[in-house]
Amino acid sequence: MIEKHIQVLNVNPFFCSLILQAFYKGYDKSQCEVLIHYLILPILLFNETRKPLTEINIKTNFEKYIESNKIHLLELQEKIWNFKDLTNQTLIYLHNHNKIKLDAKVEVLEEISYENYTDDLKSFLRAAHYWGFLLSKIDTITVYKSLKVIP
Repeated sequence: MIEKHIQVLNVNPFFCSLILQAFYKGYDKSQCEVLIHYLILPILLFNETRKPLTEINIKTNFEKYIESNKIHLLELQEKIWNFKDLTNQTLIYLHNHNKIKLDAKVEVLEEISYENYTDDLKSFLRAAHYWGFLLSKIDTITVYKSLKVIP
């Protein structure tokens, strides 16, 4: 119940910027494609798709995550479209605060570790970290095809 209230109060570019910065830490690359960002918030702001990410280990791969969450990913296309503006605002916020350099690709200038945050935020940031870890092994087009969504 409290998680629902956290989402209502904190779904803003500042909160989402923390999620993206934790994602960058797991992604572990100096650059990432802009399109990959549209798959971060729709997955991480919903408990059904976020919770399995907090329980993965190094042996878990992207295909295994999709297979075990097929039902929860059914409405992903609609969520991507609904979160497009928030993702854009978050990218602009990060760029304006010199956390990323926004160009044809996003150059990561600052990332955060989920271990440095309280329990309230830790589940969001830990899931973001592991989502970045999963997506770092696959190219963006393959991710979109596997999820059967369009940007």
